Amino acid sequence: MKFWNAIDAIKWICIIIVLFGILFAMDLANIPSRFIDGFNHINENIFSTAVNAFVVIILYIISYYAIEKHQKDKTDEAEKREQIKEGNTKEVAELLICNTYTQCMKTIESVQDDRRFKNYIIPKVGYGGTVRDEKKLEEYINFPFQNFEQIMDLAKAGYVTREELDEYLNIRSDFKNTIKSKIEYHDDSEDTEVKKLFNTIVNQEIDKLYEKLREHICQKNS
Repeated sequence: MKFWNAIDAIKWICIIIVLFGILFAMDLANIPSRFIDGFNHINENIFSTAVNAFVVIILYIISYYAIEKHQKDKTDEAEKREQIKEGNTKEVAELLICNTYTQCMKTIESVQDDRRFKNYIIPKVGYGGTVRDEKKLEEYINFPFQNFEQIMDLAKAGYVTREELDEYLNIRSDFKNTIKSKIEYHDDSEDTEVKKLFNTIVNQEIDKLYEKLREHICQKNS
């Protein structure tokens, strides 16, 4: 929407003043009498009416400009508030994703600590001995992604870019698969060469994921 500015108002006021000045000068020089027989200066009543009309028009222009300026200020303020809101919402989305990655790193540090992994995490997720509690395992590997639904809503609203969302979903998938694999195949009673090789591969994938998360967090904080 186009609003009037001060230049527009001044322009029209100057045009009116110039027109009035020309009319006044022509009347003083009695120029119209040269073209109209019997014409001898503008009647005072007509001249007074013209002056009043010019004054009314100028006041109208000034009032119109003042109203337009007020409306523009309100619109600018509303746009500014909306920009601040969008900026804050974008920061919230970035913070939620960053906190998710931080929690993933803490989880990885725990499962990569052999003593903590065997004595605390395995019993916690219900995988001690022959007992296996799939529900507890799912809760454990989903814990860093508690804000998944909120992040999805922000992504739908356009506050998370396509690249950020793809990266987030890939990290979520890699994290859940690698951590779940490490826990499901931890059984020390089957210490075979094949299992050792499998665990080595899983640990390498977990270490790669950890580095990827660390680099991402460093980029966000730089």
